[in-house]
Amino acid sequence: MHFFEFLTVVSVLVLLPWIVLYNIRRIIEAKSSGKAVKKGQGDALRMSELQAMIEIAVEDATAPLVARIRKLENREPAGLLEAASTEMFDEQDFEVYEEELVEASR
Repeated sequence: MHFFEFLTVVSVLVLLPWIVLYNIRRIIEAKSSGKAVKKGQGDALRMSELQAMIEIAVEDATAPLVARIRKLENREPAGLLEAASTEMFDEQDFEVYEEELVEASR
């Protein structure tokens, strides 16, 4: 028997079965230890979990802004119209303004 024939016989009869049995054992151990990765399981996040995490992060980030907006909405109005009362203007100012409007409309 030649050397290469001997290697072929040893490979087929010894190495090939050993490789197959070794990998079968690894697969069985992985399944029993729970390390087998199945669809939707493992260390990966589900879509709903990811969306929940994003919503919480957005709520936390925008909470100071929402509080500031509510504070500004509940605050008393600046009263700009009340501050600009007619006492500040003379009757002449209103007449001049009315004349300017009439001329502009022509």
